[in-house]
Amino acid sequence: MTIRVYGNVLSPYARKVYVTLQHKGLPCEIVDVLPHDKDAGFVRMSPLGKIPAFRDGDVTLCDSSVICDYLESRYPEPAFYPQDPVYRAHALWIEAYADTALQDGLLRGVCLERMIKPLVYKQPTDEDRVTKIIEHFLPPMFDYLEELVGERHYLLGGHFSIADISILTGFINAEMADFRPDARRWPALVRYLGSIREEPVIRRVLEVEQAYTKQRGPSAAG
Repeated sequence: MTIRVYGNVLSPYARKVYVTLQHKGLPCEIVDVLPHDKDAGFVRMSPLGKIPAFRDGDVTLCDSSVICDYLESRYPEPAFYPQDPVYRAHALWIEAYADTALQDGLLRGVCLERMIKPLVYKQPTDEDRVTKIIEHFLPPMFDYLEELVGERHYLLGGHFSIADISILTGFINAEMADFRPDARRWPALVRYLGSIREEPVIRRVLEVEQAYTKQRGPSAAG
């Protein structure tokens, strides 16, 4: 049976699923779908119209966190979530924090305004909103992450895990919109993000994204 992931390869949420699959050595077919696609089959899989959606045989799921949790339970080796219950709980918190508050600033804020609106929707960027997000909304989050990261190479348990990709994935999209944290103000965070990007599984996924962008053009990031 073929695992299918329905979503755009440049979506930070779909990226989290692709990295989980790559980590576990599970091949998949990527079905290119944008958020809120009106295809009836996609709507049945993802009633809220969000990507990614997912099919594994008779199992259909939506929401990246649900999909990754399913993959960890269904295909437990190699583990991508910490096995220690305390570390696992922290990983789930970090994943939830990154998927919500952090993405509100990086994806639904900076990336939406600087890239998706002008390239996909042909709308002007709201520069005032971008300034407020960069100067006021994101800095407290970066302060939190700076302290959380410290001198660590990985966030939890000394191993690359769901926590690491959950944090990194939104920053990858922010870089597409020409935004990066200031290394002078958040040196530990910037060091950590650069280090995690060099993980072999991350590099493989980013190579696929680069090929996709080259073929489809920058507007594919929507």
